[in-house]
Amino acid sequence: MQLEVIRDISFNTNLKEFIDLKKIRGVSENEVERILELGLSLAKSRALLAFARVEKIDGICVQVEGGHVFEGKILSDKLHVGQPIVVYVITLGEDLERKASELAKESIIKAYVLEGAGDYLLLKAREYVRGLVEKRLGGKVSSFAPGTGKGDLFDIRQQEVIFRMLEPWKHVGVSLTSSFLMVPRKSSSGIFAVTGEEYVACMYCPRKCESRRKPFVGTYTGVTCDNLSTSHK
Repeated sequence: MQLEVIRDISFNTNLKEFIDLKKIRGVSENEVERILELGLSLAKSRALLAFARVEKIDGICVQVEGGHVFEGKILSDKLHVGQPIVVYVITLGEDLERKASELAKESIIKAYVLEGAGDYLLLKAREYVRGLVEKRLGGKVSSFAPGTGKGDLFDIRQQEVIFRMLEPWKHVGVSLTSSFLMVPRKSSSGIFAVTGEEYVACMYCPRKCESRRKPFVGTYTGVTCDNLSTSHK
């Protein structure tokens, strides 16, 4: 297993995209742009990656290098033995959210926009890292994040495995609470892996949210006994 820290993350931002994505209303475009620039100046973006291979799949359990075992129906269905994966934690650091808390004393609206800028910049940081990983793995990747969607396909408790594997508090300053939430809040974690068909958690989640990437298609049924490969047995 190989660990790698990325500190020079580029943000490919677009003001109109940010305004539309976060549905910002009642604030001038110039003010939104100023706050987005403030967010960019406060973001201390870093990513911690672990390059590893899948060693064994047994039921819903997926064992990777180092003896770490993930449990998740979606992982056991989409991955195969011998496959390279990248386990990641990405963060913007704590300066942006600290400033948003201070700004809330002056203006709730401005604080809301800055919080939204943090969400947007984290999305852009993840896109950047995803692009790097795709070049390394040689294909389009799916992202599997604990607790996304309804949380039934890859439970949020699997955060513990990611954190035992990466120890991100040592490398990028991200810790995990007893309720499996990350600190700083503007952080993201999961697994990147090349899959035959892209997995997007939104497809199996009926919730309505601003970050939806794909339309809801129904409950995930997964593989059946008829189409199980030997690598899944």
